[in-house]
Amino acid sequence: MTTRRRVVVTVAVIVSIVHGARTSPAAQDGSKTWSNVMYLGGAAGVRGKSLDWNNRLTISKDTISFSGKNGVRFDIPTSAVQELEYAGHRHANDEAASTGLLLGGLVGLLAGSAARSTDHYLMVGYSLPDGLKSAILFRLHKENQRDIIDAMRAATGLRN
Repeated sequence: MTTRRRVVVTVAVIVSIVHGARTSPAAQDGSKTWSNVMYLGGAAGVRGKSLDWNNRLTISKDTISFSGKNGVRFDIPTSAVQELEYAGHRHANDEAASTGLLLGGLVGLLAGSAARSTDHYLMVGYSLPDGLKSAILFRLHKENQRDIIDAMRAATGLRN
């Protein structure tokens, strides 16, 4: 009897969690949120940057919202976005080259200098309410850059 009651309670909890996820505001408007994003500047009326990975970028069909450290916060209507531009900057991993030199001499230096990493940047150009143009720059994490770019394209209807 106790085992049957546990099963019923477990099923009820799972159903309520699934139902709650379906009716949450984020699920209703199709918004997605990421935390590994840096804001490098450009938003009108916003002072400062947020160079920490622990920020929140939310993209929905109506709004692009950013909430970062040091009080950096802004919202941009997706209808105002006119341009998306992605750039990947590849550079040598200096730490790998120096480690290779220490461990393997000249051969290690050459093998270590071949190790490269890529920084991912997304520029979002948009129009201000008074008609002036502005742009913001994000640095995206390697694990979420493709998802964020796809979500921006879907929300704005733009391609690079």
